[in-house]
Amino acid sequence: MSSCSSDHTSPKKRRGNGDGSSVIPNRRLKIIVLTLHLFLAFLTQLQLLLLAYAQENLDSQACNNEQPSENNGECTNTHPILKSKQTQSMTLRQLQTHYQCQTSNSSVPRPLPTPQHWQTLRTIYRSLGGTTVEHDETNTPEDFIPPTRSGQTTDGKGRGIFAAKDIRKGERTYGGKKNFAFFSTGNEFRNYVDEVANQLSNDAACDIMMWAWVQPLMGDDYETLIVVVLDNNSLMNDGGEELANTGCLEEEMSEYECGMFDEYALRDIREGEEILCDYDRFEHRSLWKEFGL
Repeated sequence: MSSCSSDHTSPKKRRGNGDGSSVIPNRRLKIIVLTLHLFLAFLTQLQLLLLAYAQENLDSQACNNEQPSENNGECTNTHPILKSKQTQSMTLRQLQTHYQCQTSNSSVPRPLPTPQHWQTLRTIYRSLGGTTVEHDETNTPEDFIPPTRSGQTTDGKGRGIFAAKDIRKGERTYGGKKNFAFFSTGNEFRNYVDEVANQLSNDAACDIMMWAWVQPLMGDDYETLIVVVLDNNSLMNDGGEELANTGCLEEEMSEYECGMFDEYALRDIREGEEILCDYDRFEHRSLWKEFGL
């Protein structure tokens, strides 16, 4: 007989716990374990029902606060806490659909952002812990003011920026990084978009997604980051290589002198002329996937 067999007890009297009392029979133990599993499953379902109920009520409250003239009378608001949870795994295209970016009427000019609007966008960024990146490639004076103004284009592009005065070839048109927002993860960017929608509007969130791009080799650590400029320079339209009138005079300047954040007039620009850049210089669409976007 094996050693383990010597431990077996009679079916009528099971092994005690040292004080002569008997332990719970196996069949009763299985029933208790099964009951606990069913109870936990019930609690899980109850939690889901309560969450759905809470979302319905919070959405209803948000809808009650929504302006009746917005969105053709349809309610689009979702409570901020639940909205943030909903968007955490969304791609850029899904975020744009979520905030109804494609439903905007392209025939109606979008309003020009005011200085207060830009300031609010920067304040939201800082409130979420946003900082700048360490990068030496700028020699722009702190008090530099771009010689440009925002306005509506006359050729159907929508908003744009224009020369506020005559600008000579080689003159600085933009510089510095104080109004740049940087995001090192997809969720950081999603959280910012969500918060802009919560505090401002869906249209403002759509603008952020339209203006953002992914830039490799940023900062002293050469990171790949999502970047948004939170000032009028985000309104600059694409002129391609042929029509771009601002950028870097590569044949006349070293890369360091031009700088990561600096732009110069590529030719003489007359007052009132639209300022255009070449999107191909910094657009890397395939890199969005690295952020789950």
